[in-house]
Amino acid sequence: MFKFMLIILGAVAEMEQEITVEQIREGMSKTKRYGTRSGRPAGRPTREIPTSFKKYYPMWKGSEITATDFAWLIGVSRPTLYQYIREHEAG
Repeated sequence: MFKFMLIILGAVAEMEQEITVEQIREGMSKTKRYGTRSGRPAGRPTREIPTSFKKYYPMWKGSEITATDFAWLIGVSRPTLYQYIREHEAG
């Protein structure tokens, strides 16, 4: 019975090893395809300004609403709002 358990455990370990090697090969092919270490595109993902930003931006610019209210209305934090404003004003 003991030998049988060792054979089964050995087979499971060998199967796990094969799966690991296969995953590593897939990862390596992905890095060759995309040219990065992780397989994900390089850099940060592009951020899109919410569509409601354009609706409330003139109100904020005209001092009708505060920055805190503006951020709350579009559903972001104030620092993120200021990043959106910089991007919007830069072009």
